[in-house]
Amino acid sequence: MSIIILVLGVIGNLLNCLVFVQRPLRSKPCAICFLAASILNLIIIFSGILPRALQSFFMIPDQTETVSVLCKLRLVILFTIRTISSWLIALATVDRYLISSPNVNRRQMSNLKNIYLSILIISIISLLVWVEAGYCFDANLIGTPQKCYAKSDVCRIFNDLAQSLITHIIPSTVMLIIGLFTIRNVRQVRRIGSFPNGMSTTNAVRNRKNERSLTLMLFAQVILLTLLTLPQAGQKFYLTYTFYYTKSSSQRALEIETMHTGSIILYRIRGFGRSADQLMFCSVKDDEEAVGAAASEEISIADYFTQNFRKLMYPYLPCIDAMKESQKKPNWLSMEVVRHALKSLEKQQQGLVSRNTIIKPGQHYDEIMNIVYNNQFTRDPYLKELNIHVDEQGMLQTKRHVLSPPEILYHRGGT
Repeated sequence: MSIIILVLGVIGNLLNCLVFVQRPLRSKPCAICFLAASILNLIIIFSGILPRALQSFFMIPDQTETVSVLCKLRLVILFTIRTISSWLIALATVDRYLISSPNVNRRQMSNLKNIYLSILIISIISLLVWVEAGYCFDANLIGTPQKCYAKSDVCRIFNDLAQSLITHIIPSTVMLIIGLFTIRNVRQVRRIGSFPNGMSTTNAVRNRKNERSLTLMLFAQVILLTLLTLPQAGQKFYLTYTFYYTKSSSQRALEIETMHTGSIILYRIRGFGRSADQLMFCSVKDDEEAVGAAASEEISIADYFTQNFRKLMYPYLPCIDAMKESQKKPNWLSMEVVRHALKSLEKQQQGLVSRNTIIKPGQHYDEIMNIVYNNQFTRDPYLKELNIHVDEQGMLQTKRHVLSPPEILYHRGGT
């Protein structure tokens, strides 16, 4: 999937750059925003998606996961550029609103000087917001979704909220609101029946077509950008909201157990890794004569199990990083030797089971009678042959015996 996004993203943004560098569009402030956003998107693709694609298809290791400086620098650049790109589209929306306004003073505010100044301000503010990623993120972290990840809970919550609000929600809201005002301006200009600058020459007609094309392109990009980024913003909000929320056992880390050592050991899943025949680690030798580098050797998980326990039947399955209590070092186990640890249900789960399995007597009676009616047992030739009769009029009735309530007798002076 990453290679498809990479190819389509590169082709689309390169075509944008080729279009917006044309001479008729270079004087348009809106086109400058589109051109800058396309260049920034190319940087995002090559620095964000390309390393993952190379790692997935060509097994080229991602150095940002192991080198701390590269991890910090990459995330500062990615977060900053992504924010600038979103706000450039919002800035283009503002420019469309100004250029479509019937007010002459507002139309004069749409010029290259103001657009360059606005881009500079957006870039500085975005850099100041995301410079904290150089402190909050680090490489070679254990127990996190990615090796290059936030070091603390506070950093993770701040970055999730900042990405949701500053990069996605606020720019999308600005685009939608300003877009509605732009539509209103366009309708007012159509009712007036003249060009915004009062010209009716051939150049004015051509300029108006260019402006209309830019406006339509902007609206399409705003709609797509809003639809594609809001789900990610919602996910970030959910992760932040549920961070300190006590989750049920189905939401918490899945408990597993293994018996390959001869006894049952309980773990929690912390993450997943490569297959057992590809994942390598340093195994310490028990030989007392081995010293220094000879005391350890690099071995695969599959070979380690073959030497110490048994040969794996499915070495191509991914490994599980099993966590026990406060253990920080990775503990890789083949998926073949673990299973889901069964335990008693919680009260909430017991209530759900009872709600879905316990049927009221009246409902149970109706279900049984429906089965009888639908199967038409009285017409079944096999039941007649066996002389079995099923009464369709009602279920078997038994007489009940009501017991009188017990009496409690008290006796004084004895037992």
